[in-house]
Formats: sequence, structure tokens, C-alpha cells
Amino acid sequence: MYAVSDAIGVSNYDAHERAMQRMIQADAIPITWGAVWAELQRVYVRETDQQAVEIFRHHHPAKQGLADVA
Repeated sequence: MYAVSDAIGVSNYDAHERAMQRMIQADAIPITWGAVWAELQRVYVRETDQQAVEIFRHHHPAKQGLADVA
């Protein structure tokens, strides 16, 4: 079981950390939404794959330098 750490909506940092610790204690594996997206996408050869990369770039500004794949 995975816990998507950056998709958990809580009111503050401490609440987030406590929630993550409870999930880890229950054997959940922390992961980010970007890693989940990459696992779901898997291959980048279809025409629609470039659209998916653009969505990822839009929602993850740190990845603006992601190489073009089409």
C-alpha cells in the first residue's frame, strides 16, 4: 500500500507529519504524486503522451526542464 504524501489534505504541517507516521506504522510506503504518475504513464511513445508530459510540467514547475519525448 502506498501513501501519496503530497496529495494528503491537512490543515498544517504537524497534522501532515502525524498522518504520515500513522500510515508508515501501518506499513504504507510514502510516495509522491509524480512517482505515481510516472508509474501509470510507463511509456512515452503515443501522441497523447506528450500531452501528459505537458500536464506534469504545468503541475510540477521544478520539472520544467523535463526533456521532450515526442
